[in-house]
Formats: sequence, C-alpha cells, structure tokens
Amino acid sequence: MDLTEFLGGTPPDRIIAAMAERTLLHLPQVHASPTSPDRPRLPFGWPDFVEALNLYRPDSPDIRITKAGTLVNTSLLHPATGANRIDGAAFEALARQGISIILNRMECRLPMLDGLRRSAERMFGMAVTIGCIATFGKGGALKAHYDPEDILLFQVEGAKHWDIIGAPTTPPPGDRVVERLPDKRVVSSFTVRAGDAMLLPWGLGHCCDCLEPSLHLGIVFKAPMASAYLSWLLTKAEADPRFRPGPPIGSPPEDQARFDAGLETLVKDLMAAHPPAAWRSHLARRIAGSPVTVDRLPLGLPLGIPVRREEG
Repeated sequence: MDLTEFLGGTPPDRIIAAMAERTLLHLPQVHASPTSPDRPRLPFGWPDFVEALNLYRPDSPDIRITKAGTLVNTSLLHPATGANRIDGAAFEALARQGISIILNRMECRLPMLDGLRRSAERMFGMAVTIGCIATFGKGGALKAHYDPEDILLFQVEGAKHWDIIGAPTTPPPGDRVVERLPDKRVVSSFTVRAGDAMLLPWGLGHCCDCLEPSLHLGIVFKAPMASAYLSWLLTKAEADPRFRPGPPIGSPPEDQARFDAGLETLVKDLMAAHPPAAWRSHLARRIAGSPVTVDRLPLGLPLGIPVRREEG
C-alpha cells in the first residue's frame, strides 16, 4: 500500500517542507469522497473502524472515550457480563450520546494500516504510528490543545470546523494546554471535509468542532528529538570500558582535575567515533527493515527436534 496515491499528486517534498517550516498545509479533495469519487479511495472507512474497534480491549491504553472534550471511563464499553471486550450494545448506547472514540496504534491491529505505516516511513524517513478519531455528534473530541508531533490527517467521513490558535510554539515536554500558550488568538478558521488531507505541525494550538458524525485518520510522525542522540551515545559509553572508572571522590584537587580533563577527552573521542551522522544512519536502518512474508517461512526444512520415546 503506497501513501503517494492518497496525496492526490502532492509531492512528499511539499509536506516535508511544511514540517520543516512548521506550516499548516490544507489539501482539499485529495482522496475519494462523495464530491470527488474519481480520486483514490483511502483504505479505511466506517467498516474498518468497526473491525479495528472490536480488536481493542476497554482497558487498553490505546483507546479513549471523550464527550465534549471530557474523558469518559472506558469501562462503560464492558458488557454486562464483565468480560474484557467491547460490547456492541454498550457502544451503541454511548455513540447515541454523541461521544468520540480515539484509537491509537491502529497499525498493530489492521494489516492494511501497517502497510500504510511502512509506506509513510519509507517516504519520510522516520517512524510513524496511525490513529483515528470518530465522533458521533456535534462538538469536538478534545478541548483546545496542541500536539507534540507532526500529524498528516485524512478526513474520511463528515465535516469538521477547525480554529487555529496563535503560531507554532515550542512547549515544555508533556504540556499540551492551550491556556499556557503565549498567543491565544484564533488566527484562522476553516472547514475540512471528506476527501481533504491536512498537515498539522507540532506545537500549533487548535480546536475542532464536528458539524456531523466524523471520522478522520491520522499518520503521526515520531520524529526523534536531538536529545535522543545523547541517549544513543550513552549506550556506546556504557559499553566502553574506559568509562567504567568513576570520579575520584575525596581525592586531592589535582587528581579530580586530571579526571575531569580525561573525561572530556573521552567524550570528544566517543563523539568522533559515533558522530550524529552515524546515529541518523542507525535510525534509517531501523525503519528500512522488511516485513515477514510467507516465502520467508522455512517450510521445506526438517525441524530437527529429537523425539524422545517412552519405553514401555
């Protein structure tokens, strides 16, 4: 499954440039919809959402329920018997109240979305994950917030009004509250309809309001932070016996000065041996791995497991 066909001819370089510039990119009618049936059809719709939903457990961290931006306890999806699965009647009762369901890590549930994940990783050279938001009434799934990752969104069904708040910011890790943004003005508003795609840059405040039942699919880019290079470098240092000796606690100042100078030299040598370019190559190799296919199964080989026969 190739992501290119779902971008309506939009070159990946344009999306990568928008990521680099942290610019919102709205791509109208790039995939099939009631108004553009000739476009390539997304490999996802309401039936696929239902198939995926049945593969989640209510207590999974990869599923959330909200109502007008407020979290709802997912235990309400349990059947009356208490079994740890999603019950159809319980889901219908919640959906009729206009809830939203957020599903994360969908590539782990649906093989077709795992193919889309691999295509996106090859195209953009970074790890991705796939999620969706389904809303069954008017309003939004989440209150005004910003995301820590770039997200490529596909509006599959319905229409959604977007308010963009301020300019992209660099929030503290884990902080997504719009109220703490320096600029809380709504700077633009628009409607995303079925068939549209959009690149939402990280750190850009936004708030959505569904105009009708809505389903959107999101490719979330897990771009590594520069600090991840230091974590990778640490694994190299821990495997290097030269970094084993600790600081000379309680030793004369001249011994401590020699240790400090020696440690600075070791760190410089380590960075020279494992530069950022090597780290980037390491990340690329992790993405470029090939999946398991049937032709890789060693079905023609004997297993070679000895069988112990009981004497009797």
